[in-house]
Amino acid sequence: MNKGIFVYHDNPSNEASFLPSGDAWAIDSDLHIFAVADGVLRGHTRAVRTFPFEDYESEVAEIFCAGFIKYAKEYIFEKKVGEGTVNEILEKINQDIASFNGKLDRDPVDPLNYDTPETVGFGAFIFEGKLYYGGLEDCYVNVLRKGSLEQVNPMKYQIMKALKHANTLIGKDIFLAQIPDDIRKKVITEHDWEIYWCTVLRNNPNVKDEAGNKVGFGIFNGDKRATQFFQSHVVDLEAGDRILLFTDGMIPILDNDEITKWMLDNYKPTFDFSHEMNVKVRERFKGENWVDKEKTLIIYQY
Repeated sequence: MNKGIFVYHDNPSNEASFLPSGDAWAIDSDLHIFAVADGVLRGHTRAVRTFPFEDYESEVAEIFCAGFIKYAKEYIFEKKVGEGTVNEILEKINQDIASFNGKLDRDPVDPLNYDTPETVGFGAFIFEGKLYYGGLEDCYVNVLRKGSLEQVNPMKYQIMKALKHANTLIGKDIFLAQIPDDIRKKVITEHDWEIYWCTVLRNNPNVKDEAGNKVGFGIFNGDKRATQFFQSHVVDLEAGDRILLFTDGMIPILDNDEITKWMLDNYKPTFDFSHEMNVKVRERFKGENWVDKEKTLIIYQY
């Protein structure tokens, strides 16, 4: 039985109406196109910019989702879908975000603009029995089959490699030496890690750890190098496959097999179930420091 499309979103900042939402999502239910994105709010914006008027995380997340729907439709209508289609769509979206940042006079390659508006995101669509999907972490797509909670096609988790590498360098001379002085004067010390993250690792395919592994990460901000971090896949779907698209705020929930199994067995595309899930999550994970983190999930059963 097809249970329809279920969307779960939890954004505690909605309690303050002037705060924008960093997550975005979009769906074309007729063509089965889905997208989620998570706009990034940098510490530099928190520290020195006028919030929310100089923060554009919600805008770039919306650009990603709207762009994925738009460009996927074009490929589907023209029946020009192939293994490289998703990467082409992602490149077009990155160009759209480049245009947006150009209007703000923000160059994503300039290290002094390390808090350039940017987003991560994943999109997916179904065409002739196949799921085409791709994007940049830390948003994700899981395909679950035959009641299993194991992914049919595991992700690369490149962003975790970048995080692990950065954590090994925090506080060391090599770490501090790579932070531009002009930024150090503006940003409080607690955000040093983020400056390194954005000026050295972001969209940099050349930085490697001691073992020679690529430890940069990709993000949609208009930098052409982001294309080298695209993850895209094609999966032959089977009846009953459950397709999940989600932002990183959902990860602790989906890592819990008990909650995940309950959700997959019981979800309905209704307000009441969404509220029931919200209550259940908050009761189960009460006191966890991530529980108020914004989170978005789309579920579709094929």
